[in-house]
Parts: sequence; C-alpha cells; structure tokens
Amino acid sequence: MGFARMPIRLAGIVMVAILVNGCLTDRRPLQVQDRPIKKETHEGITATLQFVDEAILEAKYREEYNPFLTDYNRVQLRRLIVFVLTVENKSSEALLFILNRLELQYGGKSLQPYNRFQLDQHWEFTDEDRGTKALHIARREKIIEDTVLPNTYNLPAGAIMKGYVVFVGNTPNYGSAMVYIPLFQTKEVVLHRFEFPFEF
Repeated sequence: MGFARMPIRLAGIVMVAILVNGCLTDRRPLQVQDRPIKKETHEGITATLQFVDEAILEAKYREEYNPFLTDYNRVQLRRLIVFVLTVENKSSEALLFILNRLELQYGGKSLQPYNRFQLDQHWEFTDEDRGTKALHIARREKIIEDTVLPNTYNLPAGAIMKGYVVFVGNTPNYGSAMVYIPLFQTKEVVLHRFEFPFEF
C-alpha cells in the first residue's frame, strides 16, 4: 500500500514545486506607469508623494543592509512599496502627522504603513536565514531611523517634513492604487485628507 501511494505523493510534490517556481518567476519590482511624483496643495499646505522604485533604492543603499528591497525568493511574497512624503506647511497653524492613519489601497487590499520598529522586525527572520552580520544589521537600523517618518510629528507653521513611508503587503504587479494621507489639527480632527492615485 505504501509503495502504491508513492507515485501520487511524488506527483503532488512535483506539482507544488512547479507552482511555487511559477509564482517566483512571475514576481518583479513595481514599475509606475504614470508620473512617479504627485503634488497637491490645500490652504497653504503642500503634500508631495514620490514613488521610489527598487533601482533607485539599490543605487542608494548596499544590498547587505538595504531595508527597502523586497525579497522575491520567499514563498510568501510581502512586497515593500516605498514612497517619499514631503509636507510643507505654509499655513498659519501647526498641524499633526500620524503615520498609522495613512492608507494604501491596491489590488483589493488596504495597507497601513510600517513604522520604524515594524520595518526592523520585518527583517529579523531574513537575518537568521542569511546570517547577516551585526555590523550590517546596525547599519540598516540606522538607515531606518534616519529616513522613515516617525509615528507622529508636529509640523509647525513654516516648517517642512520629509521622509520615507513604507507599505508592506502581498500586492499584484499591475493595477491602480490610491494613497490617502490625512493631516490633523488634533488626533481627532482631520485638517485635510490628500489623495494620490498611482498606476502600476
């Protein structure tokens, strides 16, 4: 009985391998099909959102400690989607930025951005698999701290805020996306919600 089942089991293993290999080969970095930089102004507040593709990120940071590149070799794809957000406050009032109130809608999914801690934790298992050097881990942590926007930020009148916003999720290679960026008077009161469409 055991030998009779072996061809069926072997066929099942082969089919899984083919499916996994097919999924892996169809994975590719996102490419924006329209303008990568979007800008909107509301009552003296200007928000600019720029999609940053992987070629730019590869050129900017070494692969050994680059916190922004998707690992396309993993069976479960969790794509990193990176934007640079700039907010210039030329109004007469201070405003409040709250990272976890941002949203990316893409491919039927609604994603909130990873904060600095979550992005660092995202790489923990990869570090164990690859045996990443402690020096490279420290370098990556510093890049995250220096570039990713904080959980909250009070932006005074006349000031500018700029940094990375990183969404992580299993998203398609192609499609229409919308990024929502609300800015607040207080934690409960929305000042304005900026909306930026992207085509991938």
